[in-house]
Amino acid sequence: MAFIGEFQAVLDQLHKNREEPLQQFFLKRSNMSLEDIRSYEDFIRIKPFTKGELSQLQTENPPFAGLIDKGRISKIFQSPGPIYNVKGEAFTYYRFHKALEMAGFGAGDIVLNTFSYHLSPAGEMFDDALLKIGAVTFPLGPTGSDKAAELAAAIGATAFIGTRTFLLKTLEHLQGRHQIKKAYLIAEKLTEADRLMFQQDFAVAAFQGYGTAEVGLIATEDSRQDGMVVDGEAIFLEIVEPGSGTPVPGDATGEAIVTFLNSTTPYLRLATGDLSRIHPERPECIAGIFGRADSSVKVKGVFVHFWQFESLCQRLEIKARLVVESATKGTDRIVLLVAEAADEKKLSAEFKQTFGLTLGQIKVDGTIEKSEITDNRTHLSER
Repeated sequence: MAFIGEFQAVLDQLHKNREEPLQQFFLKRSNMSLEDIRSYEDFIRIKPFTKGELSQLQTENPPFAGLIDKGRISKIFQSPGPIYNVKGEAFTYYRFHKALEMAGFGAGDIVLNTFSYHLSPAGEMFDDALLKIGAVTFPLGPTGSDKAAELAAAIGATAFIGTRTFLLKTLEHLQGRHQIKKAYLIAEKLTEADRLMFQQDFAVAAFQGYGTAEVGLIATEDSRQDGMVVDGEAIFLEIVEPGSGTPVPGDATGEAIVTFLNSTTPYLRLATGDLSRIHPERPECIAGIFGRADSSVKVKGVFVHFWQFESLCQRLEIKARLVVESATKGTDRIVLLVAEAADEKKLSAEFKQTFGLTLGQIKVDGTIEKSEITDNRTHLSER
């Protein structure tokens, strides 16, 4: 079977969370009870739950559809969708300290954390992790890469957390005037060519990881930098046929779905929408992330979910195709093609307000018959 983790741990957690409303919801929506699950074959009868469904559920009964104990959480965030995410117990909820330790981060490091501390949880995830390992954090958040370079030089930053594109721009501004020796990158794909470039051109060792706002760390590179080790203590990961929940054979590519071994938010078979496969030589690892199972895309670290884009088009009464393409040095460019002429300033403003991203161009294409998202980036297919 195409899964990573101990299924006995799943069974133990199911019984531990017997009274939890969120777990009961997942079972009831599949017409199941706890007593129905004695084996993995029973477990896969639980229907995967998509982020689109999660967003709809929360929208109908905000913020958590009455399924999360507010007494257990310390912070609430909002991710694109919209989806309301929570932080449970410190350190053990997001668990990115494990990833940073594998990447060589530790006490004595001065770390530039470039993820947002506002609305979305990414900044908090790493702030939490850096506190756990005893590193010094500069909570930069989103800013210009020139400002990031200025601050990195001024404070003597030795490490960087953020996206591949922002790291590259920051290092280019620094022009060798830096002490950054390592970087931990998520939300954008890091290719082997990228890794070699960072090492040869800037003397920076780059590591990448994989996680979501709902469950924190899923998998991370270790010192071998060959595949990503799944955090089996907290995550039970399956690779399934997109949309069906049926496990794929062996190391075939499919959609990654996760069960969170946690009592605050005990997600069962949560569909990530990401395509992956089990590493053929390291069964504790996934081989990487190889695109999306649906037409949603992640651009500059931000999800543009199809259902959210479709809703925007309906609200604006347009038919449009959102095209994401590769620009220079692996950066991304967003083009909006509309079926007929429209108010470009309004379209740009509405898109920016909805997704927090800037459109690179708006063009008229009379062949468009329905709203859709197309990902034409070439660097996403590279290993």
